[in-house]
Amino acid sequence: LVMRGPVRDDLHNLLSSLPPTTFAFAYGSGVIAQQGYNYDALPSTLPMVDIVMAVDDPLLWHRANMKENKHHYSSLAMAGPRFISEVQESAAGIYYNPYVELKGIKIKYGVISYRRLCHDLSHWDSLYVSGRLHKPTLLLHDCDGATMSVHQQENLHNALTTALLVLPETFSETQLYMAISSISYKGDLRMGIAENPHKVRNIVERNMAGFRSMYLPLLASSPSFQPVLAEPLPPSLTLPDTTTAHATDTLVPLYITQRKSPECVAHLLGSLPSTVKDNLRRYHNNHESYRHLRHDRHHVSL
Repeated sequence: LVMRGPVRDDLHNLLSSLPPTTFAFAYGSGVIAQQGYNYDALPSTLPMVDIVMAVDDPLLWHRANMKENKHHYSSLAMAGPRFISEVQESAAGIYYNPYVELKGIKIKYGVISYRRLCHDLSHWDSLYVSGRLHKPTLLLHDCDGATMSVHQQENLHNALTTALLVLPETFSETQLYMAISSISYKGDLRMGIAENPHKVRNIVERNMAGFRSMYLPLLASSPSFQPVLAEPLPPSLTLPDTTTAHATDTLVPLYITQRKSPECVAHLLGSLPSTVKDNLRRYHNNHESYRHLRHDRHHVSL
């Protein structure tokens, strides 16, 4: 990973200022370097560090945190920890305290229940936290590595499956990682308004090695790919978006070929997370133009 300066070491010790967590990671431009930022600038001008913490019991966690760090909360804290935990369980199941300074670092930290995080990783209930883990992040704490690893691998497999469905038969490695990184931004009204419209490319081009370590091992086990999964890009082949790395990287650009037969597409559709398949099923049932798919010999079992 391409980390932002000394923050990497500082964040590992930062959680000691907060109640214990089961799992925690940092993400975003505040910790994972992106194109377009000057990380040698003054700390006050750098992006805020984003952190997600998964806890076993959000009510108990907020109660303990309010005793020590009530100033982290907005005026909602006046209603007490039970109200905060109820607000947290609505929508995406996460509650953020933004604009917090801990040990000289500006952070925004979100709290989610460990159970709900694991379910979102496997099933994409909201895609809010699971989408952030599609991209390189910095692990801060993990009390239950084996369980979280299983759910995170499911999350990465879901992201890879979704990207393959929208990509052509032959594509560049950059195209793959941009398709994966775009998943969590689809429908996000901030893109192009509050967010940099080139955000996805900025994330990918500075962190190719991180993406490669996350997804190339999964590619090797995908039945939708040709036996030769990824090869160095030959001079005779020109693909869009073949820029693959920051100037300091030495990665060789790869191109990838997948099978797009009806059988392979059906397999990918059947491998999507349950929430996505439920939404597809409802869309399929409610739109007349898609009902002919029921009679297709390559019927997809959703």
